[in-house]
Amino acid sequence: MEYVKNEFCVTVAKCCASCGYLNIFKNGNARICSDGNGLVKSSYVCPHWVMRENLRQAGIGGGRIKKKAYLDIVLQTRESEECRYAAMNTEQRRAFKRKTVSELREKFCQTYGSLYYDI
Repeated sequence: MEYVKNEFCVTVAKCCASCGYLNIFKNGNARICSDGNGLVKSSYVCPHWVMRENLRQAGIGGGRIKKKAYLDIVLQTRESEECRYAAMNTEQRRAFKRKTVSELREKFCQTYGSLYYDI
């Protein structure tokens, strides 16, 4: 099998499953190539192969892993905002502003340091 790297250096197998032309029909798990090759097998690679969009974006975060404490704080903040928002009347809802991601990151970094694990 042939492999290629996307622009973020993530290795992707060049096969039907990673092709942007792939369509999978749920009623029989049939793989259909929308580039005109009809029914294809999973290992099939045609000369028109193009990497799927989500695979092109793989690795965009640079492989950094956010700390669980940061993710927990974001989740708790969003849940708290949802509860407060649900209890508000229409006028209060119009004035309500959620904390932005950059505000949450800045507060976390000031309190705990980096939001990423050192690997």
